Amino acid sequence: DSIYEQGKPPGVVVSQDPKAESRVKEGRTIYFTVTKNNPDIIKLPDLAGSDDYDLYSRKLARLGLKPRIIARVPRPRLGANIVVDVLYRGDTITSKIKNGVPVEMGSTVDFIVSEEVLLSVNIPDCVGQTLDAAKFLIQTSELSIGAVIPDGTVDKDDPLAYVYRQSPKYDPNGIMRKGEQIDLYITRDEPQGQ
Repeated sequence: DSIYEQGKPPGVVVSQDPKAESRVKEGRTIYFTVTKNNPDIIKLPDLAGSDDYDLYSRKLARLGLKPRIIARVPRPRLGANIVVDVLYRGDTITSKIKNGVPVEMGSTVDFIVSEEVLLSVNIPDCVGQTLDAAKFLIQTSELSIGAVIPDGTVDKDDPLAYVYRQSPKYDPNGIMRKGEQIDLYITRDEPQGQ
């Protein structure tokens, strides 16, 4: 018999029956398993009904393939970890899978999968923060900085300014859509009670 083992040269004996050093009758046939020149070819299973990457990748691993995520892309209408595209040796094969794409056993199959997209975020609390800290907080919340309105004691670009008011104002249960703006009202003096 012959099998394919990745990384082993062809024609190498990997097992025999009966085992070496066994006592056998004269004329007994000895069976060898040797490595093949070429890997076995398997057809990729259809994605239908199992476009969840975790489920599909386990199915491929059982077939002797190596599934690998190469990219995650936002897809608001899909959940997280849904197969968006399948690639084999650099070619996109997603539309061909239902017909059974032949691949070599032991090879890597690449995937582009969806990532969860949150369309709304919590409103950050910028009051009491320096202007730079508030800008950082807004940007890391995936929101935009709106108008910066000084009270007359500072310039609108003063790094020593403090935020004394914001619009919309902070609400621990409030949410905003990603990309929406927060206006900042700044002053020279640090607000009391912060």
